[in-house]
Amino acid sequence: AAALGGAVLLAAHSRSIAAWLVHEFAHSTLFLESEWNTAAGVAMMWLCGCPYVDFVHCKRIHIAHHKDRADTGSFDHQEDLRKLR
Repeated sequence: AAALGGAVLLAAHSRSIAAWLVHEFAHSTLFLESEWNTAAGVAMMWLCGCPYVDFVHCKRIHIAHHKDRADTGSFDHQEDLRKLR
């Protein structure tokens, strides 16, 4: 029973991390080349349990969500980090 519980916890944790990575790949924050972010995003969609969902479509919808609803300005994290020095 303990082994099964551990396996379930590991699977849930892995899928959560994969979903977080899908979000980061959608924003193209992990690789410099967009193609690498797309390829990795497709792979992560499989790992988080969405093998039939088109990553490029999800990315387009998610970025539109930021443009249309949430982001009224840009966030410059580099500038904020410079202020901490």
